[in-house]
Amino acid sequence: MIEELRKRLSRGGWLILLHANADVDAVSSAAVLALTYPSCAIAAPAGINREAKRLASALGLSVDEVELKMLPGKVVVIDTASPEMLPGITVPPDSLVIDHHAPVDGWGTQFYYSDPTKTSCAEVAIEIVRPRGIFKEAAHAALFGIMADTGAFRHANAGSLKAFAELVEISGTSPEQVFEFFSDIPDDISVRIARLKGAQRMHFQREGNFIIGASQVGAHEADVCKAMLHLGCDVAFVGRQEEADFRLSSRAKQHAVEAGIDLDKIMRKVAEPLGWQGGGHPAAAGMGGKGDAEAATNFCVQTAGEMLKEAGSIKEQTD
Repeated sequence: MIEELRKRLSRGGWLILLHANADVDAVSSAAVLALTYPSCAIAAPAGINREAKRLASALGLSVDEVELKMLPGKVVVIDTASPEMLPGITVPPDSLVIDHHAPVDGWGTQFYYSDPTKTSCAEVAIEIVRPRGIFKEAAHAALFGIMADTGAFRHANAGSLKAFAELVEISGTSPEQVFEFFSDIPDDISVRIARLKGAQRMHFQREGNFIIGASQVGAHEADVCKAMLHLGCDVAFVGRQEEADFRLSSRAKQHAVEAGIDLDKIMRKVAEPLGWQGGGHPAAAGMGGKGDAEAATNFCVQTAGEMLKEAGSIKEQTD
């Protein structure tokens, strides 16, 4: 499959499509492909987040955020866990899908390639372009995707650390430069307001020595999840309602994952019976579909508690 993927990409002229509110890893992965294969364009019709927009500017990439009325015949969907992450878009059946999340049904494409052993999609993109040679600019771009999706190496594995070291050598970019990129981003006021509203609306339940929290916001649900972990939650679920549709983000601390929490499995277990789409990684995952965001978060909280109990990680509460 990967050889056929490389063959098709080598023809060039692809539109690289990013998921809604595209993140750094999505832009990083798209950059690797666009810098390697000829005449490729990048589009994020449902927008990109602040960090990703800043990275695109730093890399000199043009990312079209205009709504697409019609997709061309040659489309590459990258770093997108499910079709629900492309709201309002029907992906052509002959599109290429490149990802690093656990595989999901629903794409209906001839060429679907995902490597869940990779902690970032940037690593997948690097492996795809490797036979053509990894250009210095592509190596530089990939470093940011790895740094972002590993949470500054908190969720890294041996493969991602080796890949990062190799790309540092190829690009000549120091790890300090990559760290500084993320540390220099000021918090937007809308993000700060979302965090405060998320905290204000948060409810939680205790399961042994674990705290599972849930909240609802109008935007920046991933940022609110992270803030809830800093506040004391071990697992956080945050929903966002958009008319009849909803999006849900989740995050878990590493010790919760080691105790049995797997957010990818939780998302799939909750989503599939209800016709929603969900998936991701053990420590970070998402879900979306038509339905009620608050009900979805409550289902997830309940499922997380059951998962900890099944893993034998719930100890008797002392207060």
